[in-house]
Amino acid sequence: MLKNPFDPKNAYKFVRYGRMSSDRQNPRSPDQQFDTITNLVQRLGYNWQWQGDYRDDGVSGRYQRKRAGLQQMLFDIRSKRICPDLILVDTAERLGRTKDIPALCRELCHRYGV
Repeated sequence: MLKNPFDPKNAYKFVRYGRMSSDRQNPRSPDQQFDTITNLVQRLGYNWQWQGDYRDDGVSGRYQRKRAGLQQMLFDIRSKRICPDLILVDTAERLGRTKDIPALCRELCHRYGV
């Protein structure tokens, strides 16, 4: 049986990542994504500690390497500048749509505990 050690009552540290695909979208879209995440965490009464925000404006989720905000977040995690337990996104598609995302998630989980 698989065990899931996630317990939302724990005091997790988290970062938020937001993205909009095109500069033709609402320029507040990432801010609205962050607001949605914050409102949900507060509404559920989680005692989680925010460690920062990362965002990409006008860059498609198909491109992992072209997203400066995502790359900065990954650098900060890999260099241990930040040590979050969670990366919170409004929807899974905000993290990206490339075939590399599942492998990236596994790396972050197994190597960095994210």
